[in-house]
Amino acid sequence: MAEERKILPGEWLRRLAERRIREQREREAAGSPAPPATEAPAAPQADHPQAASAGAEAPAAGPNSDAPAAGAEEARRRLHEEAERARSGVETMLAAENERLASELNAAITAAEERMRKAADATVAAVEQQLRAAEQRAVEQAETRIQAEAERILDRLLEQIRGIGSGPAG
Repeated sequence: MAEERKILPGEWLRRLAERRIREQREREAAGSPAPPATEAPAAPQADHPQAASAGAEAPAAGPNSDAPAAGAEEARRRLHEEAERARSGVETMLAAENERLASELNAAITAAEERMRKAADATVAAVEQQLRAAEQRAVEQAETRIQAEAERILDRLLEQIRGIGSGPAG
């Protein structure tokens, strides 16, 4: 069973430096030009004792000491580019999701407004019907009162007329 080995902090820097030096020597042996040099990698931090000891184990700087720095800088640049591509992809995905959600929200708002309008129309129609019914009842009640009052007036007049006709002869 293979045992998983962990690389100690700073060990990767030493390995990278060794690999870059080895690649530089191979390029020089093949006669191809060296890649342009950039800034040197950061020194191991003092709060990581393994990093400081790994840095001490690194091969002595020779005429090709810029190769590890160039490799590290290239790795940083590639990592930065990949992070930027990922960020851009996430932004694009979020923008598309935002558009989809905005569309769904607008559709839901439109549907809610339509339901509210229909409910308001139905309420208005019901209130109008109630008003018409109340008006009809009021008219019927008024007609009944007017008819009853007219009958009372006519009855009093009839009594007065009878009273006059049966009154004292003279």
